[in-house]
Formats: sequence, C-alpha cells, structure tokens
Amino acid sequence: MDSRLVRAGRALLGWSQQDLADRAGVKRLVIARYESGIQIPHPRNMDRVTEAFGKAGVEEIVRSDGAVGIVVRPNEGDDKADTD
Repeated sequence: MDSRLVRAGRALLGWSQQDLADRAGVKRLVIARYESGIQIPHPRNMDRVTEAFGKAGVEEIVRSDGAVGIVVRPNEGDDKADTD
C-alpha cells in the first residue's frame, strides 16, 4: 500500500499513527518513517498494516489503468442506503 494511502486511510478512520501502529502490532516509528518516505517497511509489517485497515473496513483498490486508491466498506449489518 502506497504511503499516501496509509495516511489517507488513517484520516478516514480518524486514527493517529499510534492508533494504526497499535492495531497493526508494529511500532509507531514504522508508520512515521513510511509516511515520510524515509523507509519502506518490511513486507510482514506492511501485511499487518493492510490487515488492520481491512478489519476497520478500509481497502486498497487498483484500477486497470494503474490508478490506486482506498475504499471504505459499509459496516456489516448497516443496511441504510445513501440515496442523496
């Protein structure tokens, strides 16, 4: 997951770097260094970050043209349709 998407995912969820680190089981410094472009995390740590987002309903999408983004799944059991 691109570092910009990590930052965007945190923003969507209202999570701090520490919140994400706690949920992913990694150190906050791992998140901070990745978001700032200083270091790319070990693949295992990235898997943990992706899994933490997935549990919160945030997923990365990759379009056929190579564009990437994130989506937020509706809460399970939330059958309210947004008709606006």
